[in-house]
Amino acid sequence: MLTRVPLLQISAQGARYSNLDVFPTARQTHEEIKVHYIIESSLQTQDEQLRLNIQLIDAKAGFRIWSERFTHSPGSNKKSTDHLLVDVIGKLEPQINKAIYDSVRSIEGKPNAQQLYLQASGLLALKGWHASTFLEAADLLRRSEELDPTFAQTPAYLALVLALGHRVGLLGQRDETKAEAIAAAERALQLDSMDSIVLGYSGCALADVGMLSRAKPIIMNALQVNPANAQAWSALGSYFLLKRDIDKAIEYLSHGIKISPLDSRLSVWGALLSLAYMFGGDLENAEKQAEAACERNDNTYLPRVVLAVVQANRSDINNARATHKEAYRIKPDLSIDEIDGIVGTKLRDVFLALS
Repeated sequence: MLTRVPLLQISAQGARYSNLDVFPTARQTHEEIKVHYIIESSLQTQDEQLRLNIQLIDAKAGFRIWSERFTHSPGSNKKSTDHLLVDVIGKLEPQINKAIYDSVRSIEGKPNAQQLYLQASGLLALKGWHASTFLEAADLLRRSEELDPTFAQTPAYLALVLALGHRVGLLGQRDETKAEAIAAAERALQLDSMDSIVLGYSGCALADVGMLSRAKPIIMNALQVNPANAQAWSALGSYFLLKRDIDKAIEYLSHGIKISPLDSRLSVWGALLSLAYMFGGDLENAEKQAEAACERNDNTYLPRVVLAVVQANRSDINNARATHKEAYRIKPDLSIDEIDGIVGTKLRDVFLALS
């Protein structure tokens, strides 16, 4: 599951120390096997419970970045044990993303193509998906591609940023943005059509700009390569939402959220899941998912537009107006096109009527 962290390579060379009485220091490990981060864990059993202690260490600096204890009662339920793994990864993955982002930001001199890519990825992971971060990330990715036109993840990620920005109106010049997104996706696929991240980003981008028949096999291929690709699962759910296949949209969006419970994109994915429930007539779950999506990011207007519409459809007008006000607090220049891109024309009118 950690392979979905951009450019992260996993090393199992720590096994060479398994027979030593004294484990080497983090700094020694860094010097010997060249790893940047170390994951250490210990497992204890007590009263039919497992206690898993995990810490993430900066190997070069030798200090602990993060640690946490997880308590688990496994029984004979494999799904329960899988849930523990998801909990661990959910807490660990954001810490690794932050550590990588901080490290590339602190590098002196001119950044290379991969460092610019990591800056863009970390920027969206840590600061959320909204207009200013989209514009900054797109600029970083264009610069990255100029430095290394052969690195496929850069145009794939650029395509995703531009396509989602086009779909929900976060970026101006919609026709130009759409054309650039399609071109970037095609460049990425020509460079590498076997990498799950490239496939997932490119397929999602093509779906977001309306090229649904082209997008689906690409997203499915991403999941064949790596079934732990949460972004691809959510992209598949978004595809079925656009096709109005509500049951599959709910299934795949829910799965993407479940296997990446602290993902920076949960606010967007949760808003889409809320829409799926609403289109399916389940307003109670639609409101629940929209509220959760709002809680995940205080600076994103997308889920607040969805929540306001759900509340209005539940005849909860006072709360709908309060949520409507929150959406405009976050984005005072929220346009009709942007609202349209999130909830569609019919529901757009429901949102505008709350003014």
